[in-house]
Amino acid sequence: MPFWGKGRLSMLSRLALLCALLTCASLLHAQTINDNNDDEDEEEEKDSKSKMPDIEFDIGSNRKSGLPDRPLPPNIGPFGTLRKAEEFGERAIISSKENIRTENDVAYAGGRTKVEYNEITLEADKMIIDMISGDIQAEGNVIYTGPNDFVKARAGRFNLTRGEGVAYGVDGQTGDLFFKSVWDEKKKGPSFRQISERESVFKGTHFTTCDFPVPMYYISSSEVILMRNRRIYFRNPVVYIRGVPVFWLPWYSRNLAEGSPWSQELGYNNSSLGFFYRLGYRFVHKTEVPDWDNPTTTRTRSHGQMDAKLDMLTKRGIGVGLEYRYQFDYGRHRGWIQLYGIRDRDRDVPEVDRADRTPSQPVLPGDEGQQDEDDGKDESQRYIYRHEHNSKVTDNLYLIWNADWVSDPDIYVDILDRFSLTRDGRRGRLFERRLRGAASYQTKDWLARFMFEKKQRLGRDRYTDFSVPGDDDLEYDPDPDFADDEKFEADGISRERFANVSKNAHFRYATRLLRIMSSPLYYRFQANAFDSLDAGFNRLNDEDDARVRGVDFYGQLTHRIRLGSRTTWTNQLGVGAAFYEREDVPLISRDLFEQGSIRPAGIITPEIERDFFLEPDPHAVMPGPVPGTFVPDPNGVRQKPLHVLASQPNTRRIDGLRFKDENTAVLGDGDTERSPDDAQKAYVFGDYTTRLNHRFTDFLEGFIRYNIRQGSGMSLGEYYESLGRKDGSNDIYNFYSDRHYLEAGLLFYLRYPNLYAAITAGQNLQGRDQKYANERLRYIAFSTGYRNPTNEFQAQFASGVQTRQIYDHNDPRTFDQGSLGTNLKLSYLPRHHRYWAYLNIIGNTKLEKDPNDKRDDRQKRRFNEDKTDIDITPTLGRQFGPKYRVQVTGNYKTKLSAWEEYGIAIVRDLHDAELGLFLGVQDNDIDSRREEDDDLEDDEGDTRKVEYEYTLRISLNFKIAKDQPGLGNRTTTTLADVRNEPQFVQ
Repeated sequence: MPFWGKGRLSMLSRLALLCALLTCASLLHAQTINDNNDDEDEEEEKDSKSKMPDIEFDIGSNRKSGLPDRPLPPNIGPFGTLRKAEEFGERAIISSKENIRTENDVAYAGGRTKVEYNEITLEADKMIIDMISGDIQAEGNVIYTGPNDFVKARAGRFNLTRGEGVAYGVDGQTGDLFFKSVWDEKKKGPSFRQISERESVFKGTHFTTCDFPVPMYYISSSEVILMRNRRIYFRNPVVYIRGVPVFWLPWYSRNLAEGSPWSQELGYNNSSLGFFYRLGYRFVHKTEVPDWDNPTTTRTRSHGQMDAKLDMLTKRGIGVGLEYRYQFDYGRHRGWIQLYGIRDRDRDVPEVDRADRTPSQPVLPGDEGQQDEDDGKDESQRYIYRHEHNSKVTDNLYLIWNADWVSDPDIYVDILDRFSLTRDGRRGRLFERRLRGAASYQTKDWLARFMFEKKQRLGRDRYTDFSVPGDDDLEYDPDPDFADDEKFEADGISRERFANVSKNAHFRYATRLLRIMSSPLYYRFQANAFDSLDAGFNRLNDEDDARVRGVDFYGQLTHRIRLGSRTTWTNQLGVGAAFYEREDVPLISRDLFEQGSIRPAGIITPEIERDFFLEPDPHAVMPGPVPGTFVPDPNGVRQKPLHVLASQPNTRRIDGLRFKDENTAVLGDGDTERSPDDAQKAYVFGDYTTRLNHRFTDFLEGFIRYNIRQGSGMSLGEYYESLGRKDGSNDIYNFYSDRHYLEAGLLFYLRYPNLYAAITAGQNLQGRDQKYANERLRYIAFSTGYRNPTNEFQAQFASGVQTRQIYDHNDPRTFDQGSLGTNLKLSYLPRHHRYWAYLNIIGNTKLEKDPNDKRDDRQKRRFNEDKTDIDITPTLGRQFGPKYRVQVTGNYKTKLSAWEEYGIAIVRDLHDAELGLFLGVQDNDIDSRREEDDDLEDDEGDTRKVEYEYTLRISLNFKIAKDQPGLGNRTTTTLADVRNEPQFVQ
């Protein structure tokens, strides 16, 4: 075989050599085998003492000399019938370069001869063939070729009908395994024995799966038992690398049908992980039973795949995790779960001291204060719990569970994201975690559901004005714990920054559209009852938390009429009643209200404007306001006020929000007062929706929709909307509130070519007094996509412009701000899969800047909603030859005017494993990369220290049948699916 010839190893092969050395322990997993073949051992001992016999045939014997001494097993034909030995002479095709002499049904061929029987081909320089029994004795350049085998030998004896034989000087391949005889067969007996069609025994042979001219590694063993296409067993295996023994085990077993379940990665990360090693193991279970209707086929009763991993990180510690996808009871119970845990002893984060939080306390970035060490809180225990589960208990009852819960917001950033090659697999910083469960009873006409939810989001111990765009900036800042590079260093965000924003229970009863007798009218009805949490203006402080409870009822009539063959007009008329009540809890405590800074009456001077309205620099540590005094400007910068306001005197400012009293908040710089008492407990409303659909051609259709809902007054839902709480309907409850909207759209779709395009637009028709901060006023959006007939090229483009009202409508700073969002996705993957390319561009920009933004330049650089942000992520990949795949990717940010990260990955196919090398670079100093104002003087000079994070990873992943490859969006044929042809190896 050329596979064992001379050759040299490439540099990548040397890397593979190093990785193979590190994987010996995980590669050589074993299973016990019971060996009771005493009769075979006695026969093999006899063979070992005899020399290889000359070519001759014992005509008077019923068995071949040198073959196992055992009765002939019955051969089963294609349909379960006994196969007669005489069939060999009838079905075998024998050809030779010289004449074949036949005596007493025995053929003697003295030249190059070929025997073809079923899917088996046997060639040799000399042959003696028993035409009755099918016994063949061959000598000289013997070549045996089967469906999954290619074997060369010096000589041998074979019975093709029974699948038995022995061979001397074997050198070949079976499936994905390469083997070669290395011992003295004249003294010790044959190297190869075929016991049956499935079972083979090797002695004195070397095994490998490496197809290099000189194999990188091989395994020698005292005995090897091969169960064809199922399992291989080694006795006393020794692993050799470059001819040097490096590892020994008393026994070793491997499953050939499923591949090895082990995988591993070794690497170095200079920032977060240090040196790291990941060991992975995959476990698959599957139970199939005969189909009740067709017993010749099977159904999957249960199936699951679990991937366990063990991480050893020098900078973090030891982590353990698993991912498990499952389905039981014929798919009635299915789901997915991810668990991960690590004890990160070196993690040091600033803790939140909620108990002593008063406005007179020093304020650090994010309003954190260092926590006492004896308070019992431990930030080193980090974990992930993600779970999606759906159970069909009966034909009508369903149970659903959805959990996305982490110990702290940075566990993905610090650990798991470092193991992902692409940005698509990363989650980044998690600003929110939640648990949700539901039980649903569903019939043909109605649905009853009970659901509960707990949701937590990052927050700060401060009172936030949701109507001011930048008042919650530090809750979502990329580096919220940053204060001063020289004075303050933190290792992420504390888990104590997670605060409850939802803690709800909800019951719903709803019907589908039901027809009223034989009329063209349909009706539906729904009723809801809920008990929810209102987290107030301060998420981390539970003093302003209140429970919100309520019930509502809604009924609707629907009428649809066809105005023509292409036109449909739908009208819906609904009425409802709601009873909402908020627990009698003040918006702020009396003590905090008394300590707030007082806004005086009269004309506001520039100094008072600056002192009262400007918030202190969040980077500075400063004393809080004393009752009756003004907050000093820590930078001493005198800024010209943008307006002069004389209304709403004697209000008190607590952090970012003004209060008239404990239960009345004043929004922004205007005179809009909001109190929960303003909302009606009983709310009656009606709504009307009309929609006209028209198909202009077979490929173009359009619609126009008008919707209005009007109630008897301000509902509790409209109260939360008026505060500027964009997430109120999700966190508390989707209240019924006033609506007035007009929308229209066009849709164009072609099947050949596969092309679509859509444009939609909408306009808010509410009056000025009913338009609140952050509310969308109008929008227009366009999207299109194309896919070629072979699915090799795909393109998607979407862009939209929307306008929102910024600040409250009574705030003198209010204005309408337009924003443009764009997303472009391109992918090209030809059928040959020799190269591929992807491009993803996401852009967001504000069309109008906020002229009232009073923050200094340093704060704007840290978090600026008005700055254009475009992310460009290209990916290029190519396959070099049949073994190598290379992929490069990166991410360019216009905010940084630089590449935030880039990397290269190289994968080498080792037949039943993939050897990967990844090198990535990430720019972590985001703050120093932001553009600076020309007027801002940097004390550190023009150059700043830029910290780069480097990651080097070497991975060895063993393939399992139907696995997806590491690079390239394609399906890879593994060695478990198809064998390697000898020509391919050459």
